[in-house]
Amino acid sequence: MKFLERLFLSFSSFFPGLILFIFTINIFPNIENLLASITKIIILILVMLVVAFGLLKCFEKEVKSDTANIVSIQPVEHEIIPTYIGLFVIMLGLSSLSFIYQIFIVFFIFVIWFVLMEKSYYFNLIWLLVFKYRYYKVQDEIGNTYIIYSKRNDVKEVGEIQNLVRINNFTFLEKE
Repeated sequence: MKFLERLFLSFSSFFPGLILFIFTINIFPNIENLLASITKIIILILVMLVVAFGLLKCFEKEVKSDTANIVSIQPVEHEIIPTYIGLFVIMLGLSSLSFIYQIFIVFFIFVIWFVLMEKSYYFNLIWLLVFKYRYYKVQDEIGNTYIIYSKRNDVKEVGEIQNLVRINNFTFLEKE
């Protein structure tokens, strides 16, 4: 179950890049018209939102919660933007390759995303943009650094934060 949860989390955070990739290929090669394009866009965005919302609701329903004593906190949305810009540039650049190479490269990038990036910090662009979460890097009294998703804006006070749900070893979601 843990593997499947991690796979969905990685897929959810990778989805904006995947949508951008889908825009560069022609899903409907014979009937590409305005209606088909609009349908493609709406379906992809709805799937992306449903997966992100479903994962978020699963974490919010978690009964077990953690508490952290924070000695420093800072917003860090600006640190994840370069990662997504790099992903978007790669996805846009794939359009000049043959379709089989495109699929292979997208799969390879997703495997790297799944194995390397999601092991440490989990970040989901949809949670930040659509569901209005903030992304904070916090440090506890021992010196461990964690990431906390929170609906609260401009959190500056240090101390105890309760109702944290563990997403992975270094990322938590603050329940309201």
